Formats: sequence, structure tokens, C-alpha cells
Amino acid sequence: MPPRSAPGRANAAATRPGPSGAGNHFIEVDRVDRVLDEAAARRFGLFEGQVVAQIHCGSRGLGHQVCTDYVGSFQRAVRTYGIDLPDRELVCAP
Repeated sequence: MPPRSAPGRANAAATRPGPSGAGNHFIEVDRVDRVLDEAAARRFGLFEGQVVAQIHCGSRGLGHQVCTDYVGSFQRAVRTYGIDLPDRELVCAP
């Protein structure tokens, strides 16, 4: 038997854009409201009014490795620029 949604949940999701799913597994449907960089939008084939989807189904090892690499890189930038942060995983780069 297929899984069932909570009563009314499917109707609510169908009437508005945004995410559906939980945690590391989701799909998000949006509409391009405005384009701020025309050249970048052209490269990605995006235009105002277009409906777009983002899908993430969890990448386990790959996602963890990419995150670890970038957190390490950003931690070096934080030290280089003397940025004081309350948590070592709360990183940024100028």
C-alpha cells in the first residue's frame, strides 16, 4: 500500500510554491520573481515568471565530503581575515 499524506497536506502543498519533504530530502518548486544578473540567468536558461525546481535526495558521503572541504576552506579564510565567530562550524568568507 502506498504511503499516505496527513489529511489536507497534499492540497496545501499543491496550492503554493515552496519546499516539500523533510531534512536532507526535499523538492522545492518556485517561480523566478526577478532576474538580478541577466548574463548569469541566460547561462542557466532562467527568465522571469519561469517555474523552477530544486531537488535534493541526500548525497551521504559526497555531501559530507564537500561540506567538510568547504568548511575547512572557510575556516582558513576566517583566520586569515581575523573574523571572530562563536562556533567553528559557523563559517563565512569575505
